[in-house]
Amino acid sequence: MIFRVINIYSIILLFIVIYDTNSRTTILALLFVLFIYSFWNKICNYIKPVIISIVALSILITFFYIKIKGTEIGTYLNEVSLKYTDKSLFSGRQRLWEGAINNVVDSDKVLLGLGNNVQFELLNGYLHSLYVQLFYQGGLVGLLLFMCVLWIIMSLIKETKNVSTDHRLKTLVSFFIGILILQVFEGQLIYSFSVISVLSWLILALLVNKALFYIKDQNV
Repeated sequence: MIFRVINIYSIILLFIVIYDTNSRTTILALLFVLFIYSFWNKICNYIKPVIISIVALSILITFFYIKIKGTEIGTYLNEVSLKYTDKSLFSGRQRLWEGAINNVVDSDKVLLGLGNNVQFELLNGYLHSLYVQLFYQGGLVGLLLFMCVLWIIMSLIKETKNVSTDHRLKTLVSFFIGILILQVFEGQLIYSFSVISVLSWLILALLVNKALFYIKDQNV
């Protein structure tokens, strides 16, 4: 009961903070959190395909976002964004991402990346995308290692799928999905020490601990 009260309070607080910041990415992430939590009983058996699809679409969206500026579809989507959010769809990230990716490709270091992120001069190396940041710093190997970490987490969650009524697990998985959505246009998980990055890693740690607890309990 205490956990449910804290959860409700946190959701309300999130709505207030997000409304104040008017962050479209954060709003989208929160919608995913609420969706996963609300339909957990139906989704928990398909958590691996859901997470794989989100990551695959995130990478596709990154390349799509770079290419559509100046095109007919890009102009249309920008008009829709201006109409409903009063913000341009293109915030400059497409130029930042394209520059970072081209730097890696032109350096012939696609496998291992360029290392220290501050080598990229724009915005002190912060690329506003987990996937672009991973590719820039660690190349394809860095992206592959990140996918391995996600695969391990997904496997642990799948092992606990029979506890579909556990509110703690539902909450942690829901926010885990929200973190993945947020990383499409941000990269706090690997870039810098901040409140958001600490909270994100704390959620991941609690999720893994929860899953391991259930697996251990089931084996006993």
